[in-house]
Amino acid sequence: MDSKSLERIRQRLHEALAACSETETPLGIPDLRKEFRESMDSLEFAAFHHERDLMMKIQNRNRLLMWEIHQALERMDSGEFGVCDECGDEIEDRRLEVQPTTRLCIHCKRHMESQGKFLREEAAQGWASGEESLLESVLMSHFAMEAD
Repeated sequence: MDSKSLERIRQRLHEALAACSETETPLGIPDLRKEFRESMDSLEFAAFHHERDLMMKIQNRNRLLMWEIHQALERMDSGEFGVCDECGDEIEDRRLEVQPTTRLCIHCKRHMESQGKFLREEAAQGWASGEESLLESVLMSHFAMEAD
């Protein structure tokens, strides 16, 4: 990848990181105190827990996205950006343009998905490879909006 493309991706990653940081403020996840629990019926209680769980998932996904962006920026700084973690081949520029946080070439990614395997870092963190697909869709939509 040429240096101009690399700098363009670096800038987009910094912008995405800034956008994530802005939304990282606490969502005000409600705490269910005993006095409120006693006055709730079962439907209100279930709705409360559903809303709280949803807010926590949003925060966790945002943190995952920020972690992935930091990892990509570190790989850029170390000169490892664009090299597949599994096979060591170069990741296609098109893939990096669409999914700059990827650590796998398309062949290794497809192979791992077909085998139902975890990525090394994700397994250590307890994240399944399906989370990267979610992350890819979030990043693709974010970068697609910027491209327009």
